[in-house]
Amino acid sequence: KSKGINIDRQAFYEKLSEIKKKYSNQTKPKQPSGTIEQELAQNAGYNLSLKESQEISWEVYHKSKKKIKVAKYALTVLKWLKSNGIKIGLICNGHTKDAIKNLEEYNLSKFFDSIIVSEDCKAVKSQLIPFKRFLESHQEVKPEDCLMVGDSLYEDAASQKVGIPACILEYNLFEASQEKIEKSG
Repeated sequence: KSKGINIDRQAFYEKLSEIKKKYSNQTKPKQPSGTIEQELAQNAGYNLSLKESQEISWEVYHKSKKKIKVAKYALTVLKWLKSNGIKIGLICNGHTKDAIKNLEEYNLSKFFDSIIVSEDCKAVKSQLIPFKRFLESHQEVKPEDCLMVGDSLYEDAASQKVGIPACILEYNLFEASQEKIEKSG
């Protein structure tokens, strides 16, 4: 946004997934390279220099690290699910080391019976391999007895292609609702 680039969120996820597939065989750089940001901008009709795209990449990286927080309702839901004997699996796109570190840092790993990260599968969720790996490792569970909860129509709702129903949440709607509840209560 700071560079004047506006893109539809869903279109962004789709294009990002497509570009990530293109670079998926490369090893993770020690620092954000800006290559993906540069290609995304190009697809949106903007030309960014490599230096500008690296700046954006670093800015996003640092902001995302600062912004990580556990939503108030998430812990309540996770605790309720666990106390009712419901198995919880985490299927996420990302790097395994980072995912595990974040789960431990926020004391969340105790809630998950299964954790599948796209890096381990060498595929993102939209490629279905993480969902298939989950089902293969939990053959006692039928796909229709699972529920994928996420925020991306492109990545998370792909679970439906393997028979797992999906519930897509728009987190900023929860935050806005929570703010209204807190102000009125």
